[in-house]
Amino acid sequence: MLEKMQIEDIEICSKIYLDAFGHTDRVPEKDDLNRYFLNVIKNESAYALVYKEDNEIVGIITAIEMPSLDSDSLIYIDVVAVAPDKQKSGYGKSMLKDFYDNYSNERIVWLVTESDSPGSKLYESVGMVPVNMMKYYCYVPNSYLSEIIDVGVLNAEIQESQRCIERLERLISEIKDKEND
Repeated sequence: MLEKMQIEDIEICSKIYLDAFGHTDRVPEKDDLNRYFLNVIKNESAYALVYKEDNEIVGIITAIEMPSLDSDSLIYIDVVAVAPDKQKSGYGKSMLKDFYDNYSNERIVWLVTESDSPGSKLYESVGMVPVNMMKYYCYVPNSYLSEIIDVGVLNAEIQESQRCIERLERLISEIKDKEND
């Protein structure tokens, strides 16, 4: 079952993240992850959650509530990670179902990932649908781009985000059309 991440959980959560996503140029350093998790814990609009088995953390979810004109709010999932030795054992599915049941309060939940992401099958298995609904614009200071991000990778991620958001927008429109019928 999911429970709130505590400050003392940050080190193991960073380890799970690094182990799950690998140590590549696109994965943050451990100190950056530690700061990230601390910021999410402190943010009142965010969820920093751990999934435990026998009192051991085996997975993490972070998400943030976002205001919306179309509904009370949306929830954006930023991180879903399961310890590699626990992957393919149903933990990811259980975590997401638990999140929907206990935290979403019937709000739209979305995340952005690459179309060929290993998590895509997991997300679809718990009822998420790929959507492509609007253009996605992002301002990133040049100093950030030149120091950290390969612009080609960023452009590919923005294009994928645009497709995902456009699908979400169409889905919302379809839901509204059905409500009006």
